[in-house]
Amino acid sequence: NPQRPTLMSYVGRFDHGDTEVRGRIKRQCQRYNNPKVCSFPTAGSGKTKRTAVISSTQILVKQEAIFCLEPEGDTPWRKSLSDSITFGC
Repeated sequence: NPQRPTLMSYVGRFDHGDTEVRGRIKRQCQRYNNPKVCSFPTAGSGKTKRTAVISSTQILVKQEAIFCLEPEGDTPWRKSLSDSITFGC
């Protein structure tokens, strides 16, 4: 799909919520070693920043992905889930 060139993406942190699943997502994305298959933006420390506002990089990642991976978080309703729905992935 030229409008959504990335198969799947993950925007979130790896150090809370279901850390086992989040760790698997990170390892699998790194193994693909291809941002067109799996993409996740990171901050300088290797963790995404936890903020109430979605960054332009995160918006772009969600807009370019066919599937946005949304593992369990601290609560049943994650802000990122509504962002993914809004951006159509």
